[in-house]
Amino acid sequence: VEAHGSYSIAHCIDCAKEYSIDYVKKFVFDDDIPRCEKCKGLVKPDIVFFGESLPERFFSMQKKDFVDCDLLIVMGTSLTVHPFAGLKDLVNDTCVRLLINREEVGKIDK
Repeated sequence: VEAHGSYSIAHCIDCAKEYSIDYVKKFVFDDDIPRCEKCKGLVKPDIVFFGESLPERFFSMQKKDFVDCDLLIVMGTSLTVHPFAGLKDLVNDTCVRLLINREEVGKIDK
């Protein structure tokens, strides 16, 4: 699950009209703001910015998948900010945990 979303697609934040990422790039590379052709709202990639809520799928898939998880891969986190810091504790005791990060962030106890 891509917890912070993806740059693969974009949507208008007002009317939810879908746009390709190429549409957004065209504006950004021209130092302009992408606007919706339908309602003139802002168009942004389907990513989560600081202060925005994570997608509901992030939470619903935890409940479904973590019960049977036998390998947990967590990438790109310092394990200091929740909910990511707690992911390692949601899987069963026999689950192998792999943390991939650019900087050392500590140890996973289990």
